[in-house]
Amino acid sequence: MRFSEPPTYTVQELEHKARQFLAAQFGSDVPVPVDVDLLIEQLTGVDLDYWPGLRDNHGLEGMVCRDVETGDLFVYIDESLADTRPTRYRMTVAEELGHILLHRSVIDQVLTPDDFEGLQLHHRWHEMDRNAKRFAAAVLMPGFQLIAEAQGSYPRLVRAVGFANVQ
Repeated sequence: MRFSEPPTYTVQELEHKARQFLAAQFGSDVPVPVDVDLLIEQLTGVDLDYWPGLRDNHGLEGMVCRDVETGDLFVYIDESLADTRPTRYRMTVAEELGHILLHRSVIDQVLTPDDFEGLQLHHRWHEMDRNAKRFAAAVLMPGFQLIAEAQGSYPRLVRAVGFANVQ
């Protein structure tokens, strides 16, 4: 299958897109940890489900497919990943969210696991995947909240232990 050229983004653009997305979903008070399942489920026309053996049979921890009849998207996550590795599961869900939001024009062309595997052969796949991973990290660890927390915590740490005690 021949895929169209995907858009790609700078790190600053990805951070900005993640911040805009989180603000649209939660306003200024983003709950941490971010509920990525909820973020996927709130998207119109997108369903999240588990796929037993997705990793064993297709070498994928997660993927996005489009239903040809309805046009809806399905985010499939390997069932064993969901059951045994919650941190990796959250990152995988967030990464698939990133692919939907960043690469929808290409994702709409994916109908099967074989199509998704074919997409991974696209000459710009690594750039697409890096973009989705960076977006996922920005969603899971909102930088603006981390900075605000650090700005509040640092003075308290200095007051408690001073500058001389690095431990």
